[in-house]
Amino acid sequence: MRRSGLAALGIVTGLVPACAHAAACTQEKATYRDRDNAYELAFSPVQLDAESNTHRFKLNVLGTKLTLDGYVTGSAPVNRSNGILFFNCPDGDVTGKDIADCTVWQGVVYGQTAGRIDLLPAQGKDAADAILLPDLGPSIQQSKAYAEAKAKVAPWDVLEFKECAK
Repeated sequence: MRRSGLAALGIVTGLVPACAHAAACTQEKATYRDRDNAYELAFSPVQLDAESNTHRFKLNVLGTKLTLDGYVTGSAPVNRSNGILFFNCPDGDVTGKDIADCTVWQGVVYGQTAGRIDLLPAQGKDAADAILLPDLGPSIQQSKAYAEAKAKVAPWDVLEFKECAK
């Protein structure tokens, strides 16, 4: 079943409870889960002075060994938290076609805190209560990763704060 980004936005603003624990965690240490507890998204820190990436994350298909790698970069002149999620990308010198072939999802990453939708909080800032990745579910379901993981459900586009890494 395909859900549009606007439908997912309605889910975030209407149904996701505010999470008091997220405020005690910085974004680069936050972990989130989808509503079916089938996927987990975990952020990790990046060196902001060495890369153009503002965040790094992994999306784990729970109950399997499958992990997808993701990055968030800023954009100009309009500031956006642009995310991209990869599966089995080759190492070393790669072409644009190689990257396109291993890209599972890309789009704007939104954070929701106290009922307000905004861009993903920066490293060092309080973690969002929930993360919205518009059209993540359909993108995963149509990817090679979904078949390889033998996944039974696609993730929801909204992932709620679960815990803070130590």
